[in-house]
Amino acid sequence: MSEQKRWQVRAPGKVVLAGEYAVLDGAPATVMAVDRYVVVEPGVSTPGGLVAVARAETARRLGVRLLDAPFVADSTAFHSGPLKLGLGSSAAVTVGAVASVYHEAGRDVESPSTRREMWSVAHEVHDAFQGSKGSGIDIAASLFGGMLVLRRGPDSRPSFEPWTEPSGTRWAFVWTGREASTPALVGAVRRFQESDPRAYARLLGEMAEVSEVLARRGSEGVEVVLRAFARYARLLGDLGRAAGVSLVTDSMARLIESARECGGSAKPAGAGGGDLVVAVFPQDGDVARFHEEARGLGMTPLDLRCATRGVHVRVKPPSAFRLKPGVA
Repeated sequence: MSEQKRWQVRAPGKVVLAGEYAVLDGAPATVMAVDRYVVVEPGVSTPGGLVAVARAETARRLGVRLLDAPFVADSTAFHSGPLKLGLGSSAAVTVGAVASVYHEAGRDVESPSTRREMWSVAHEVHDAFQGSKGSGIDIAASLFGGMLVLRRGPDSRPSFEPWTEPSGTRWAFVWTGREASTPALVGAVRRFQESDPRAYARLLGEMAEVSEVLARRGSEGVEVVLRAFARYARLLGDLGRAAGVSLVTDSMARLIESARECGGSAKPAGAGGGDLVVAVFPQDGDVARFHEEARGLGMTPLDLRCATRGVHVRVKPPSAFRLKPGVA
């Protein structure tokens, strides 16, 4: 890498607003990219780690040779100590690694067409590394930034539609302090689907309906979002009970009730069972009280904002870079 021009790739995290589980069966999902970033840059990489695997596979697909310098991903902003916050760290690492190779190949990683191409690569690499099939909504958020709706067409091709929050919206994000395993929870839901397909179809149909309302009408007003959050939280609780897992834990349920008492509405953001809770409030909602209630439950409010810019490359002078030990 040139001493005159060193660079790093930055990829934001995500918070799912609606569509968990239902998106796996074709429903739309709405997501917000948030301003916690994975940074991919030169470092001492871990052989066989996600960065190395993603970069090698991307280079193979593009037919390019990788730079001699190994790369590493710093995802510490997505963790509290050893525990993940539920902001999509592995997806952002994958996106950053894939984008680093596209940048080396002379491609503009902020071009919409290039980002759509990278979504396919990153989605497949991420699924293979995780050993499970995801929706790719976390990949999309990290690539495109902002707020968007992921949809699948009749041919299963995804579309990425911008979503605008209604005026007067106030968001709040709380880390539960408990790490959740998305593959384990999704596996339990899939077993429920196999054991009782009719009940599964009924529940997921209702979740898809709420997801569609938020995707199509959420921008009309905060009341639409409040109702969608409240209903989706109830449905996630129902789904968890049917699947024999706790998607909405007791402490999460108490926090959701606190959001209602404070004039807002809250739900798990992602697979549930821990990680993150997202809440929405109108202008007169008592967010400060909600944060106090969260702390009283042993949870941690997070200062997150929408990351309007998706994955991008930052060029810095050589003095701004130090080779780091691998973390991914």
